[in-house]
Amino acid sequence: MGSVTGSAEDLRGSGRRVTTQTIRQELGEADDRESRLLQIPVGEPVVRLRRLRRVDGQPWLLVDTALPARLVPGLERASLENQSLYDVLRRRYGIEPAGADRWIEAVFPNREQAAMLEVSTSTPLLGIESVAWLRDSTRFEAYYALHRSDQIRFYVGIR
Repeated sequence: MGSVTGSAEDLRGSGRRVTTQTIRQELGEADDRESRLLQIPVGEPVVRLRRLRRVDGQPWLLVDTALPARLVPGLERASLENQSLYDVLRRRYGIEPAGADRWIEAVFPNREQAAMLEVSTSTPLLGIESVAWLRDSTRFEAYYALHRSDQIRFYVGIR
């Protein structure tokens, strides 16, 4: 929860088997929500991703991500299957996260989300909205993730 390295890297580091399936990967125009979170004009080109992550074979996370296309030219065509997005952003675009804000809420999935995560529509999930930025405060990523609440426990340390 408090990491900017990316969840796939964090999980692999703990010895877990992580796979990521890219469900959708496309170029589009920023909607109101993406505009607000990324601090870009409505209609600015964004790359949108929908990915399903499995951990040790179990569905774990469904995440919808938007990134300003000007920062990640060609990402809509990049091979992201079983790749850490943050690793691709670092290697291909020189993007190094400096920070992120995250909001957590309890939600119930719709039918499509429940099917992908292999849960019922009455299963409570953790919904996490996040926005991440670079050292110069440029926002480079906004996402909304659904985590299976039976598969995860978050730690937040306050110092």
